[in-house]
Amino acid sequence: MNSSIFTYRNLIASFIEKKLTAVQFEAEYLDLFKYDESRTEEMYEILNPLFWAVEDFCPDPELREEGDLDENQLSEAAKVTLKKLDELNEIANPENGIDTEELAVVLRKLLQEMLPDMLKEALKEVMPEAPDRKMAGGFQKLPVFKE
Repeated sequence: MNSSIFTYRNLIASFIEKKLTAVQFEAEYLDLFKYDESRTEEMYEILNPLFWAVEDFCPDPELREEGDLDENQLSEAAKVTLKKLDELNEIANPENGIDTEELAVVLRKLLQEMLPDMLKEALKEVMPEAPDRKMAGGFQKLPVFKE
């Protein structure tokens, strides 16, 4: 999970689960949102409506005006945002949709093709007078090159 998504997700979930009061959530969310430079454009699109909901939140019923939100309305907005963050994380999560066995085969083939040449070049830099050695054949015995 993207660490920024994780931070927002934990904060929002804490509020929804009543681990934070609405007033605590308001202060922490505004602080995080205003100073977060790591969020992506996709995250901004998801988090911005909650920012405005937090801006419209008024904890005191006597001071609440038309258009202001109470704690329940803020919680509903937070739930919507949390769901969208989780959906974004599902899309962005490399653990979803990648066959690790297929990835291992691709990486193994890349190493088989690239590593011998890379090592030859490195050896030439370290020992420029050394004759060209048949390094590729020796590398085939390494476990990474076994099919």
